[in-house]
Amino acid sequence: MMNPETTALSSLADGFAGVRTELAARRARRAAARRLEAELAAYSTPADQAELDAIIARAPGQAGADLDRIVTRLRAA
Repeated sequence: MMNPETTALSSLADGFAGVRTELAARRARRAAARRLEAELAAYSTPADQAELDAIIARAPGQAGADLDRIVTRLRAA
């Protein structure tokens, strides 16, 4: 039979591990979003922007909508 205190500590440690994993995943997603924004911001000339618009138009579903939202925000800044 397991000691209740040991079980509680183990459960708490598992919870902290889950939180650390989730925080690491969130940091990775934010870093990826920043890299994508930097890449999209590099399309600065009118020709580049026309090419980017064509790429976004071909992007499937939600991916295209997400890219369009980011580009619209970057162009407004």
